[in-house]
Amino acid sequence: TVSVGIAVSGDGIKNIREGCGKAKEALDAAKERGGDCCVMYSQAMAAEKNLVIQELKGTARENGAGAAPEKEEEVLLKCVYSLTSSLDIEQVLEEVLRELGAYFRAEHTYILILGDDMERTEYLKEWRRDGLPSKTSIPLALLQQIKNQMAVTDISKIAGIYPEETEILRAEGIFSFQVVSMDKVHNGISGYIGVENGARHMERTTVLHFVRHFVGYEIMRRRLHEKQEYLSYHDALTGLENRNSFLSYRDSLSEDTLISLGVVSADINGLKQLNTQYGHDYGDYMVKFTGRVMREKFKGGRIFRFAGDEFLAVFENLSQKAFSDCVEDMRAAMEASYPSSISLGAVWTDTEMSLEHAITRADERMLLAKQEYYRSSQNIAKHYDPAMLKKLLKDIQDGRYHMFL
Repeated sequence: TVSVGIAVSGDGIKNIREGCGKAKEALDAAKERGGDCCVMYSQAMAAEKNLVIQELKGTARENGAGAAPEKEEEVLLKCVYSLTSSLDIEQVLEEVLRELGAYFRAEHTYILILGDDMERTEYLKEWRRDGLPSKTSIPLALLQQIKNQMAVTDISKIAGIYPEETEILRAEGIFSFQVVSMDKVHNGISGYIGVENGARHMERTTVLHFVRHFVGYEIMRRRLHEKQEYLSYHDALTGLENRNSFLSYRDSLSEDTLISLGVVSADINGLKQLNTQYGHDYGDYMVKFTGRVMREKFKGGRIFRFAGDEFLAVFENLSQKAFSDCVEDMRAAMEASYPSSISLGAVWTDTEMSLEHAITRADERMLLAKQEYYRSSQNIAKHYDPAMLKKLLKDIQDGRYHMFL
């Protein structure tokens, strides 16, 4: 069960501390009622009573299935209850728009979120009364002039101020509307909540004014959750999968079902020196560039970034020739832009299907290429280790590895 206490700004609430206190009073009242209950503290909506109590469980049974809410506090509580549920955001917003449509007896309700340029539609969620065709809504040029809220019960009243927009609205069959801007509700949210052709309450602005706060907060909260979920399995700099994602992939991989397995280990040469000499912005650029090239050349593979300069790509059921072509394309693309910028180690097998062993062998071949890089670069020759190079070359001569160079 869920208990919710709500306090809205205004109505005698002068600051955040006082608002929190009133919300706590409402929450305590909701807990006392038990079950699924939402309590709103509001002097304006309650008139003579400070606490408006609305039990949501059984409301539909009491009012009749599908009955439209008559009071502002009732539709607000229903919208808030929907927004605080664990449903998918699409379902949640659909319920909110349906409740608004029922309250206003409207033909069309919508939530429109704009991109950073304030021109591009980033997200649009709509509800239309059954049987009504989809049609163009209020022109964006008119919406952009709404700084807070606009309620128009008859579009002929705005014809003198917005003649072109009025003609568009009339042509689209929109004769009344109410729109509230979300621009100043929450950072990062720019958009509108609107109602069109309502048969009642179109002069009342309280509902949309308050709903926008709850909708804006919920969209931001769920966006942050989705971003955190994404970043837990992706590298923030390149967008590639990270170590957590690799561990999940490794644990779920059914090696006994594989026909072939290819692994590429990649390491950016001299990244630390690049950061020191040219700054971390340039180093970040090289990391992103490498990730972009890997994504372009390793289509069909799983690509992971482990640490600052370490990458891994895994291919399932790819032919040896196709795998070799991918590796060579990657090498050529990096050499064409930044010669000697990356060390690669590649392993392909159709016999020993062990991801762990393949990664170990690919890492050793990458280290071999890294040693060659150190040997040929006088300014960083201190990293050159002849003993390691000798051991790797001996292992190759003994037939331990099959090279792709």
